Amino acid sequence: MRILSYLASGLILYGGLGWLGDKFLGTSFLLPLGLIIGLVLAMFMIIRRYNHDPGDKPPTKQSG
Repeated sequence: MRILSYLASGLILYGGLGWLGDKFLGTSFLLPLGLIIGLVLAMFMIIRRYNHDPGDKPPTKQSG
C-alpha cells in the first residue's frame, strides 16, 4: 500500500505542478514532463527505501 501511495503522490504532485505551469505559461509540454518526473522520482524513492539485503543488520546507536 505504501508503494502505491508513493507512485500516486508523485504523479499527482508533479503532474499538478506541470498542469499549473501549462495553464499559466500557455504551454503544452509541462504536464507530461511533470508526470514523467513524478513517476521517476517515486520509483527512485521506492527503490531506495526497499532495496536492502535481508542479511544486513540495522545501524546501531552509538553513544558519544
